[in-house]
Parts: sequence; C-alpha cells; structure tokens
Amino acid sequence: MMEPTLDATQVTLDSVATNGTLLGKFEAAGAIIREKYCRREGAETGAIMFPPVPNLSTFIDAFHRDVLSNKEKIEKQRQDEYEAEVEVFRALEKEEDIIVLHGLKYTHEQFKECVPLHAHSDCKKKDTEDEGECDFVVIGDRFLVVLEVKSPDMNSKNPQKMFIERFRESVHQRTRTLDLIKEVFNQTCSAESPAIFDFSVFNRLKKEDVSNFERYLKLSGDEKKAIVLKDDLINFKEWWKDNILSKVTAEMQLLETRPINSLLALWSADNKNTCKTENCSFTQSILEIDDRLKSEKITRVLKGPINREIKGASPVFKKYLGIECLTSEQADIFKSKKDFLWINGPAGSGKSVLLLGKIIDLFEKMRAKVKREGGTFTEHKKCLLLAFGEQSLDIYKPALEKAGLKSISFCLGRFDEASINDTSVTEILEALRSVITDGDYDVLVVYSVSGASVARLEHFTLLFDLFQDHNIFIDDAHCLFSYNFDLMTEDKVRSFLEKLKEINEGHITWTSMDIAQFSYHSLVTDMFQVMRRVTHAALTKHLQDSLVNLSANLRNTVEIADLLSALRMDVLSSLQNHIGIPPQTRGHVIHGFIPKIYVIKGSMGNSVEQVFNTELGKLEDLPPNSAGYVYKRSYALSKTWEEMQTRRWGTRGHLSNIPSTEWPAVVAYVFESGSTFDDIKCELYLGVSRARVYSVTVLLIDPESDPRISEFLKRLGSFADLIYL
Repeated sequence: MMEPTLDATQVTLDSVATNGTLLGKFEAAGAIIREKYCRREGAETGAIMFPPVPNLSTFIDAFHRDVLSNKEKIEKQRQDEYEAEVEVFRALEKEEDIIVLHGLKYTHEQFKECVPLHAHSDCKKKDTEDEGECDFVVIGDRFLVVLEVKSPDMNSKNPQKMFIERFRESVHQRTRTLDLIKEVFNQTCSAESPAIFDFSVFNRLKKEDVSNFERYLKLSGDEKKAIVLKDDLINFKEWWKDNILSKVTAEMQLLETRPINSLLALWSADNKNTCKTENCSFTQSILEIDDRLKSEKITRVLKGPINREIKGASPVFKKYLGIECLTSEQADIFKSKKDFLWINGPAGSGKSVLLLGKIIDLFEKMRAKVKREGGTFTEHKKCLLLAFGEQSLDIYKPALEKAGLKSISFCLGRFDEASINDTSVTEILEALRSVITDGDYDVLVVYSVSGASVARLEHFTLLFDLFQDHNIFIDDAHCLFSYNFDLMTEDKVRSFLEKLKEINEGHITWTSMDIAQFSYHSLVTDMFQVMRRVTHAALTKHLQDSLVNLSANLRNTVEIADLLSALRMDVLSSLQNHIGIPPQTRGHVIHGFIPKIYVIKGSMGNSVEQVFNTELGKLEDLPPNSAGYVYKRSYALSKTWEEMQTRRWGTRGHLSNIPSTEWPAVVAYVFESGSTFDDIKCELYLGVSRARVYSVTVLLIDPESDPRISEFLKRLGSFADLIYL
C-alpha cells in the first residue's frame, strides 16, 4: 500500500501522530491544508474553494463557427459539460461559511480504505485506477452537500432518453460518493453520521422542459426533489436557502475536524497518494493559469487541431516564443506576402507576438539563404522595432536573444507634449543617428517611456528618415495618435503614412495597433472627439487594403476577456466606427478569477486602505514581476506596502504607461473624482486590461452622482464582482 506524502516544497507532516493507516495519514495531511488554506483574511467574503478557480478542464477551444464538424461537435459538447460545472462553481463561491471541493476523485485503493466492504467485493481494479469522482462536495459547519452536474445535449434525437440516462448515471455517482463520505465519518469520529444532502444538477433544462418528459413525470417525489434545474441556478441563493440552509438547525451537531481533514487531503491526493497541496494555493493558481496563457496553448489537440479555427504555429513561434498554435486570423496574417501591413486588434490578441515572429522569421530566412548561396550574415538588412513603454523590452529581448539576434535599445526620453521643441527633437535624432552608425545590432529597439515622448506625429516622420535601409516594425502604433488629437489633421496622418510607404520600398514595414484605444484616453472636450473622428477617417482612407484585423483575446482568462469585451463595446459606442472595428471575442476557454471592482463612495479613508491590505496582501507570495499596482492618480500606500513592492515586485506605474496584459495579477487604483462618464469607462478598461489572470480595480466614485454610472455598473455586474464600500 502506498503511503500518502506531501510535496516537500509545500508542507511536511513532521512528527504529526497518526494511527498508521492511509486514512490516518490523510487526516494529518488535511490538518495542515486546513490550517494553511481554510482561513479568511480582512475584507474577504464568499466560500473557500478548492481549487481556487475552475481550471480543471482540458477542453478549452473557443468555437465561433455556426456550422461545426462532427469532431468539433463532440469537442464542444465535452466543453459544455465542463462549463456546466463552472456555472455551479460560480454559484457556490458566492455562498458564505462553506468549503467547496470541486472535482473530488478517488482511486480504488483510496475507496477501499475508506469503505472496507469494497475490499471484499469482486472489483478487479488496480489500486491506482480511478474508482469514482464527484463534481462537488460542499462542507458546512453542520452539513455536507454532494452535487453531480450533467449537461446533456438537448438537441439530440431523443433528449428524454438522454436526460434519464444522465440522471441514472448521476445517481450512481452520488451514491458511491455518499458511501465514501459516510465511512470516512464513521472511521474518524464517534458522532452519528452528519446531515448529507445530494442532488443532480441539469444546467440546460428548465422546469417547463422536463414537465414534457414522460420519464421525468414517472420519477418518485424524492427523485424529483434531488434534481436542480436551470431555473434553480438562476436563483441559486434562494434555492440554497430553501433546500439547504432552512433544513440545517442549531440542534444539529457541528462537524468534527478529523473527517473534514481527511476529505481535504483526499481531494488533494493523486493516484499515488501524494497530497498536491499546491492545488489549494491562490497564488499558485494564478501562476499556473498564467503559464497556460503565455504559451498560447489555446486548443486541446496541439498536433492537427480538431478546432478548424486553430492552426499549428510555424517553427519560429514554437522554437523561440514557446507558442504551439495560432488562431486562423494570426496564421493568415503571418503568411501574408504584403510588405506594408497594419495589424489592428484588441489587447491580448497577439499583435506583438506576430511582429516578433515576423522579425525572427526574416532573419531565419536570411540565414538559410546565406547557407544556401554563400556570403556572410553581416550583409543582412537590420530591423527597427519601435515600441511604447519600457516594459515592452521584457517581451522582446528574451525572444530575440533566444533566436541568436543581437539587439540594443535606445530610449527616446520622457517629455511632456507642451515642453517638446525642435531643439530637443534634433538632439534625440542626432543621438539615435550615432547609434545607427556605430551600433552592432540586428534589431534596434527604440522605445519611449510614455506615449507623450516626441509627441508630434511629424517628429516621428523625421525619425523614420533615419531608417531608410531598415525593415521597420511598430508595436502599439495607436500611441502615435492617441496623445496628439489636439495637433492632428488629415494632412499630418497622410504625410506620416506616405513617409512610411516611401521608406517601405524594398523593405518590410509591419505595424500593430488597437484603433479602439484612441477612445481609451481623454474624452473631455468636443474638440478631442472631433479630432478622433478625423484620425479614424484619415486612417481609413489612406490605409485602404493594408489593414488587417485580429479579434480573439488570447492573453486574458475568459472572465477578464468577457469584461474587457463588454467595456470595449461600451467605449466604442461613443465613437463613430469608420474602420469597422470588429468585436472582441474569446480566443479560448481558460477560466480564472472573476474580476473585482471595488466601488468606494466618498473620501478615501479606511475603505481604500482596507482593500489594499486585503488584495495586495493576497499577492505578497507571488514571485517578482508577477504582480503590479497601477493607478490613474497615485494613492499613497502605507510605507510597509511601498517597501514590499520595491523589494518583491518593483512594478508600479501610471495606467497609460503600462502595456496591456503586463502582469498575471494587477491592483488598479482609479481615482475618478470630477471625471466624466466616458473617462470612467476608458480608465476602467485600462485598469482591467493590464492584468492577465487576477484583476482588482478600486474605483473611487459616487455611483448615485450620475444615473448613467449606476446603470453602467449594474451592467458590469454580469462580468465582475462589484463590491460597494
């Protein structure tokens, strides 16, 4: 019999006394899990969830086609089945004073240890084989609940038969788990068996649907009561109150800790009885999800994807960027033969990745040509990569270095629009000219610390004159226009684009941008709105067939992506869409945390400090460069937090200076006193979009000051957890 062990990097059993049995060792391991992970801190509310997020599924493909192939239909059905569990997960995590185990699996050995009679059965399974599983086990202070979730395809030829088969299957699974739980309690405590409720959940079926099922009508009263339908999920708090809480009385005995500890450890154990305590960790969940997002493994089947909207990535992406697959949009753009191309897409759609892939691919082809035809690699064309924000270097440099390319960087400096003059521009250009002449590089990364650097568009036109013999790549080109609306005319846009096309003769010029981000900056005056429309019209007219679009969000979790999509459409509603900006869509179905928006009315005071203490404290265990604090107007954190950030993260900055999807976890502070309604939408978008996995935004505003604001926040309640303080 294998003995349970704990991951040495997490916790150890030390000398905790046990009775020597497998169950006894689980009990000891569970005590450590409970002590470390079953606590609520500060302003935290809701259930304690294991795992902290519903990230157990491998069926992560996003399907957007109206007509699916047979293989895609099967894949989509399996995904829908897990999405049903996610729906229940989200409902349960809002309840108070419960521990929720999602995805409790147990092996043959673990089951027979808990249910001794099973050891004498005719079961021929090996000890490490799965014996059973349960979608949810809910642990209250005086009760337990077992939930099996089913999502049968009601478009099948015989939905009634499908329903009854899945119901019978769920009853069998519930019974097996009930036996397990009862025996765990019988063996670890002297009290009588606790109150255990068990249900089968059907998230696609409403009461009006099953009322037409003859086989449903033939079920007994108790069987019908054990079925939770879509109507119940919609009003889950009421259902929970009526079917669980109302039946739990103060006379019922409190659950003892020993069996609960055993269940916690059993949930964390693998088939070799190793307790994977990292699966309980909030910060570990953030990092694991982030690893999935960064690799852009957005399909279950990497080799020959079943999903026709996903393509296997070209070798340069796999070898140097760690990316295994691309969306069909990305793949088509990467294969484009156009030398002059503008790639438009929302935050997280993979624009920067395409530029990097194209740069590396150019050099790979040059190397292959040298090897094939002779000559030296020093005769190749160099590349300019123009970027906005110093943080961008963290993305470019490692990939270029891995590809064996020499890169150097040049900072354009930090200037305010009003302070820029021709002299300072001349000095910058002369310094840059020296770097171009004397520098030993394949790729020169020129970046501005903020979007206001060398603020006038015509100054960038002068800058590009220095790179007549370079391939040119511009990342986040919307920064060229976003900060200059008071200076923008169609002639300036036309002149700028003509200069790029002129330089492009015989070279590659690829540019990425998010045209919608013209709207994410100040909308205070009518003048800015007019200039914005001028810029859009000019780009539409002069880009013509050079513009291609990306729509899928690949770098955020589904929860953040859905919130960003809703915010983006709200922002764009105030902008005339000349270019036909596509809506932002899901690029995958990788789940994470529900974004949080704290709405604080009145002066900052204790409420803001309480939020920071709670949220930043939860992130303290993250490694460096894994979390950030961004703001529109800086809020002075306590000295303790300032020191912690400098020591552990070193990552903070103004919203407009931080790239999108910069960190796995972000706490954003948006002080909106005196701002317009459109400003609030824009800054909220910026705050949320800086995070990939865990997003918290602190919004200091009175929602009752403007009916539009209260209605806007109410709409966001479908995508975020709004907490009013």
